[in-house]
Amino acid sequence: PQDHLDAASAAGPDAIAQISKSFMRCGGCGSKVGANILSRVLRQLKVPTRDEVVLGLDSPDDCALVTPPPSDDYLLVHTIDYFRSFVNDPYIFGQISVNHALSDCHAMCAEPVSALALCVVPFASEEKVENTLLQMMSGACLALEKSNCALVGGHTSEGAELAMGFAVNGVVLRDSVLKKQGARVDDVIILTKPIGTGTLFAANMKLKANSSWIDAAIESMLLSNREAGLTLRDVGAATSCTDVTGFGLLGHLVEMLKGTNTAAEIELNSIPILPGALECAEAKIFSSLQPQNIRVKREVINHEQFKTSAKYHLLFDPQTSGGLLATVPEGKVNETLRSLHELGYETSAVIGKIVRRGGDQESIILL
Repeated sequence: PQDHLDAASAAGPDAIAQISKSFMRCGGCGSKVGANILSRVLRQLKVPTRDEVVLGLDSPDDCALVTPPPSDDYLLVHTIDYFRSFVNDPYIFGQISVNHALSDCHAMCAEPVSALALCVVPFASEEKVENTLLQMMSGACLALEKSNCALVGGHTSEGAELAMGFAVNGVVLRDSVLKKQGARVDDVIILTKPIGTGTLFAANMKLKANSSWIDAAIESMLLSNREAGLTLRDVGAATSCTDVTGFGLLGHLVEMLKGTNTAAEIELNSIPILPGALECAEAKIFSSLQPQNIRVKREVINHEQFKTSAKYHLLFDPQTSGGLLATVPEGKVNETLRSLHELGYETSAVIGKIVRRGGDQESIILL
């Protein structure tokens, strides 16, 4: 059918040649990657595991079995993330996908215990599908190992584009969880990574991005938020925390303030920005999600004052594997930033503070 040929065309000439040998490409479970390919890939992987895993990939069954937390002092956490590839290297893509998926756990200072992978590999010959899947899963396993999270299973199918996601389960002590809301008046706002991945990779798709810009963005995305989350809690005594991802810095900040009597003063020039992101914004190159994200401008009291600023528009830029956004007491700021910088979050910075909201006023004031 034409839709299969269109999908193959998107995947490349190798896929067209492969499909031309077949009468059709099926949906449903007929679209799964074959068992022989999966077996060969799994034999080559160093699959991370944990003591809690009773049945995992080393002894596959219909479901993975994982020992629950040892007491009622713990809570279970569940999260999921999935997206299409935006880089040409499956190994790098696998690492970024894991970091992004685990970031919700790290923002709450939860310990990720097990993960299920969802992979889509472009139509191609068996040899190419196997190599692509091996590279992507090797990168994923490396990143999972660094966060001490077990890979216990998954699902792999063929499709038009490379894509990957993870369903993650973890645990957190009731008294240690960091939530999105909880900021207090006079708390200081810290951002642990620079922003700009959305505009940079939009520019990359248009062939208008400098290679050094993309290298810097990838380096940032490969930096896990695990140690940052623990530092914000243990050193900074953080009162709230979230990760900055698809809804952009401003969108996630508004979520933190929603339903509270607080607002945020943000110093626009203090926000760390990835190399090249400002140039892309000045050229009006933005992510396809930008028009939806920018609707949150209604929460900015002085939007009209900044609406022509390229830097202002980066506040709505969707981030992949972005940093953590947290509020900490003012007396903890210097020690927290020093610890974050020593751990490799070199651009971590204070970007504003929490103030009392006046009545029904908007929640964001730009300085």
